[in-house]
Amino acid sequence: MLQITHKFALTFVLVCVCISVGCTHVNADSGDQWFGKDKLKHAGASAFYTIFSYKLLHHHFDMSKNDSGRLSVGFTLTLGLTKEYYDSKHPEETSSFKDIIADIAGIALGIYIATR
Repeated sequence: MLQITHKFALTFVLVCVCISVGCTHVNADSGDQWFGKDKLKHAGASAFYTIFSYKLLHHHFDMSKNDSGRLSVGFTLTLGLTKEYYDSKHPEETSSFKDIIADIAGIALGIYIATR
């Protein structure tokens, strides 16, 4: 089972909050819903990337479960945050804190599935 230390978990949450604060500028009429198709895509993609990278690191590169878990979570979170940062800098895209939350939910689901 993947062991996540309190220090790692706290750092993870703080980084998410700090980065996401600068990436959110959602218009009130943007239609950004908590349970829309877009959130399902974010959660699904994050779960996929987390599972894929975990399995790749653990089985093909012989990394420990803990190291594979940490790197796969970090990799997937970086992808999600980078996408939201990109969206925040382009007016035709919509950056959303809700997207980041969906990414985190997908990461949690992915790491749960990958470590079973």
